[in-house]
Amino acid sequence: MILSPGKYVTYKMDSLRFTEFGQNEITVSYEAKDVVDAKLEGGEPNTWRIIRYFRPWGNTNEESWTPQIAYQVTVLNDGLKVLEDNLTYTKLKLPVKEGLSWYGNALLPLHPLAPRYQFSNDGNMRDWEYIYENVDQPVTIEDVDYANTVTVFQVGDSQNAPVTEPDLIGYRTHSIETYAKGIGLVSRETIMWEYQPKNGDKPAFKTGFGIKLSITGLN
Repeated sequence: MILSPGKYVTYKMDSLRFTEFGQNEITVSYEAKDVVDAKLEGGEPNTWRIIRYFRPWGNTNEESWTPQIAYQVTVLNDGLKVLEDNLTYTKLKLPVKEGLSWYGNALLPLHPLAPRYQFSNDGNMRDWEYIYENVDQPVTIEDVDYANTVTVFQVGDSQNAPVTEPDLIGYRTHSIETYAKGIGLVSRETIMWEYQPKNGDKPAFKTGFGIKLSITGLN
């Protein structure tokens, strides 16, 4: 990964949201920029602070970049750890080889996304078994070829999704990331939503979120 102050990667980011108390869903697009800010001292060695900036998709004004979040990346002897929103994920493990698996969310609490999201999808996040797929394979993202990548499949589970039986509960939990050698994260898709059917006078609704990142550039 690129871990040097001032280095950055830009992404197109599509954010799936459920509005009007779960009656509708919209996708809002941004340009995101992850900038390596500084190496952190006093904690774990080889820990870096990354600041993510947003601006509306299609906006080319450099003054429009707005800092939104900061997260930490720690390079371990046997992998890579990310701390975001006080939640720790083990994103990568060594050696990078086809079929290697690990529990990347083992350090999370029982319901890590509560109370932000009122669903049950996060109840088993600690059991997600990450696994390497398509090691050393090329991928094309936004018309750019990346010669050496690895995909980390994190979870894929669903029921009644899409919702075809409106009287039954439905859900979708899907997460996958792709990393390119010498760059880091080049794509990510995480979708976690739950559908609750109509209950008396309470209408059916969906709750949850979706995030899709696709690399657009780097420096």
